[in-house]
Amino acid sequence: MIVETQIIAEELKNKEKFETQSFNTSLITRDNFRSADDIQTALSLVRELVDNRFLAKFNKLLENEEFKNIVKEITKNIIKFSKKTGFMIDIFGPNNITIFKKEDGFLDYHMLDVILPGSQKPWEKNIKNDKDLQLLRHYYTFFYSINSLAKKLGIEDNLEMDDLVYFNGSEIPTSKFSESEEFL
Repeated sequence: MIVETQIIAEELKNKEKFETQSFNTSLITRDNFRSADDIQTALSLVRELVDNRFLAKFNKLLENEEFKNIVKEITKNIIKFSKKTGFMIDIFGPNNITIFKKEDGFLDYHMLDVILPGSQKPWEKNIKNDKDLQLLRHYYTFFYSINSLAKKLGIEDNLEMDDLVYFNGSEIPTSKFSESEEFL
């Protein structure tokens, strides 16, 4: 068994000293897809969930110009990393990306535990080789979240599907789910 640890940032240890804002949302679970008969319906459910949870959460927060600039910097760094490596970053876990107000009053952030856990091998799979579509939910949720947030922030060098190893050189399937598949 591989054991992994996450370093706890100082701002998470001392709530009185630091005011924090986590850059995450609830994970999408397989229950969100139970009503979908086909892949396109499932992806529409992802969009709806991301729009209503992840992006909606930022609408009010982005009214603060300092916070908006930090989120823009984080988003640009995520896009840069994904374009360079082809991999996504785990932005959805608790405290993976934390924005905090420093003692001097300025905002800063930590990106902790953001690289996907465990071996990268399963995440190197392309959708053409993912017969059970086990990674589609993860990759599409990440792609749609970052792409939509970048559009909202006016980031021109946005993430494209082909930037991710999972979608590179292929298209999202449009078929129905088979009866035997347990999708996502």
